[in-house]
Amino acid sequence: MRNKLVYKYIGKVLIGFAILLLCPVIVGLCYKEPIIPFIIPILISGVLGIILNSLKSENTNLYAKDGFVIVTVSWFLISIIGSIPYMIGDKISFFDAFFETASGFSTTGASILNDIDSLPKSIIF
Repeated sequence: MRNKLVYKYIGKVLIGFAILLLCPVIVGLCYKEPIIPFIIPILISGVLGIILNSLKSENTNLYAKDGFVIVTVSWFLISIIGSIPYMIGDKISFFDAFFETASGFSTTGASILNDIDSLPKSIIF
């Protein structure tokens, strides 16, 4: 396994995730909702992504094992970082926020929240 190359691709995924998190910020601004719950994960994902993406790798060949590691670690990190707005904005425990985030990203439709309509529009987005 090519560790530096794997880290570099995970960094690219995290940078892309930070950019995508700007969409709920725009929704929050339109509805005059607090955007701090999204700014923190944007900074975490962006900084971590830039650090990982800056690693130099001498080899550019990826193997299937590397791809599996990239997908698994990226999915886990994105679910952890994506749970931060729930914990900050709605005061949900980490495990509940992680479940809600993972089910939202995987589009399973499973939810532990009772009254989804009462959540801010930016979180629902």
